[in-house]
Amino acid sequence: MLDSKDLEILEALKENLDQPFKKIKNFLNHIKISRGDFYYHLNHINSVLKHKNKTLNVTKITKEEFQEIYELITSKQDIFLNSNVGGYILVTYVFLNDYTKLSTISKLLNISVNSAFKLITKINETIREKYHYDKILISNSGNGYFFCGDELSKRKLLINLSIQINTNKSSKLILDFIFNKFNLPYGYEDFLKIKNILLSHKNDLSFVELGWDTLSLILFITLVYRKKFSEGQQLYSKMADYEQFYKHQKSYSIASKVIDEICETFNIEFTSNQFEKLFLSNMFLSKHEMIVATNNFGYEYQVITNFLQQLFDQLEKEGYTINRHDAQQRLFRFLIWTKYQWENLWTIDATTKLKKDFINSRVEYKTLFKFLTANLNQNIKEVINKELIEKQIIEFTIIFIPYINTFPQKDVIHKEAILVTDLKGSLANLLKAKATEMFPNFYINKIISLNNYYKNKNHYDYYLKISNDVNIEKENKGIYFSLNTNLEDMLAKIKLESLAIEDLLDFEKAKMIVNKILGSDATSEEKVQVLLQLFYLAKK
Repeated sequence: MLDSKDLEILEALKENLDQPFKKIKNFLNHIKISRGDFYYHLNHINSVLKHKNKTLNVTKITKEEFQEIYELITSKQDIFLNSNVGGYILVTYVFLNDYTKLSTISKLLNISVNSAFKLITKINETIREKYHYDKILISNSGNGYFFCGDELSKRKLLINLSIQINTNKSSKLILDFIFNKFNLPYGYEDFLKIKNILLSHKNDLSFVELGWDTLSLILFITLVYRKKFSEGQQLYSKMADYEQFYKHQKSYSIASKVIDEICETFNIEFTSNQFEKLFLSNMFLSKHEMIVATNNFGYEYQVITNFLQQLFDQLEKEGYTINRHDAQQRLFRFLIWTKYQWENLWTIDATTKLKKDFINSRVEYKTLFKFLTANLNQNIKEVINKELIEKQIIEFTIIFIPYINTFPQKDVIHKEAILVTDLKGSLANLLKAKATEMFPNFYINKIISLNNYYKNKNHYDYYLKISNDVNIEKENKGIYFSLNTNLEDMLAKIKLESLAIEDLLDFEKAKMIVNKILGSDATSEEKVQVLLQLFYLAKK
């Protein structure tokens, strides 16, 4: 029986058949597996193929031979799915069917009935814990398992499920089940038709937050499920206040064309074509490329701009200087977009951590973020009838930063500072170099170890403390400042903990270090971060 990692390797081989064997590392890096693990799974694949009188020899195989083996294996039900992959398949199957028996799940996933029950329990726990969401769960009735929840909850599930599937390493395996093993009235060819309809409008939508594959899957599942979305007309009536906003956006025009083309291609009607246009328009709509005619928003424009002007007044009292006109126009667009973003339908944002790290990279940005968090939480609901969640305040801050000409310069009580850190050697020097650049008003007198600092706190009362230990800031003893990377862990992974920075100034030694980094098991992103950080330090 094959497992999901065996199938990932088959998919990687399929994509790299035109590559010579010496470039095997290309797809090994792609699926993040070592050479040893690759051959372990290859042997496992061949042990299954042995019973079918076939052998997979990656050094001597034609595309035709591989395709025969691939279809022979993947067309059979002798596949073991891990709970992660099996979970997405189960959720999609239950979502698309009226009622599902445990025996059906057992047969579909090739697991026991007891394992199927445990998987459903785990899925419900994940929905509660990850999304803090109890409005839609897998429930049981005398007829079988089904998704219990209102249509809005199901729409939210549909979007987040599609995002998760398309970002999963085993997405091709999951999609293969959906298109080929669910016995749906539509299949892969129909999915491609939907994707081609979307891509025909690609030039009109240069920025799509969810991505084309995810949007295509959402529309495909909507097509299959359309008769069960019985509340479309009711939901449309609830969106009356939104309609005027959307109809002024470029996204609405394109969404209308896409829905009309899908209806024509498949000769169908949705429960409410008008609602589907607004629903798709919401997913198309980008805060980066909105067309907002301010005269279409009359009262709202006045309320939001008054709020922004008061915010600017407060910031200028704090010592900020602001490009008020441009900041007002850009932040108005963001707030009006946030107001009409329908129920925050998708919750996953892979860039939130990156954006938060960016804010934490400079004390001025952190101070601004804290100020905005307090102010927006206190007043924004009166302005847009919504409270902002953290990632929206992060987004507001990042949009605002380019329009701030100067940040306030506070009087410095202590000109001398110490760096308190658990880092050693090159990493401590790197932290000091970056801190010196970040805090030009302070002279960093010395580097103190955390252990020494906590033993002799009273000796360092005079100094401002700059530290990568967040507890020092929490105790109001200093400023938290870190490299914002996993550099220490990455150096250990690459076995460069004892690196001497002087080696980077010697061409041959530097070349050897670079080759060692590039040939390591670290990911491409980790390698780039290590190289950038080390050469930054060498420059200093």
